[in-house]
Amino acid sequence: CGLLSAIRKNIVSVSGSQNYVEQQNRYWSAQQQETLPACRVTPKNAVDVAISLLVTKYLDCPFAVKSGGHAAFAGASNIQGGLAFDLSNLRQVEVSRDRAVTKVGAGNRWVDVYSQLDPLGLSVIGGRVADIGVGGLTLG
Repeated sequence: CGLLSAIRKNIVSVSGSQNYVEQQNRYWSAQQQETLPACRVTPKNAVDVAISLLVTKYLDCPFAVKSGGHAAFAGASNIQGGLAFDLSNLRQVEVSRDRAVTKVGAGNRWVDVYSQLDPLGLSVIGGRVADIGVGGLTLG
């Protein structure tokens, strides 16, 4: 966490900080909330994700990734003593000019995606439960 914090200061939160506590309380299941990572990383873009993953690989640091945080078991989107990625800042929904393709950020929940596409008369294939995260449902 220290090396990553030195490289990307504004995306790392450590135990006890306000951001860490707030993110920890956003999990759906108690098991996930009780799992305490060494630090939490909230990337703002793909570069943040790439650099963070390089650091975890270099240091052989275990990590977990949270999109919506609805998995019911510890370790699914949180990790004890490792690095927990929170993708909540990656919430873009971009529709192509011809309206044939939609790019959806992994930090979205399906309700956010549908609410942005509905006014355009568009939709995507996604989750039936609106509060589920895009990343977790997509990757299983």
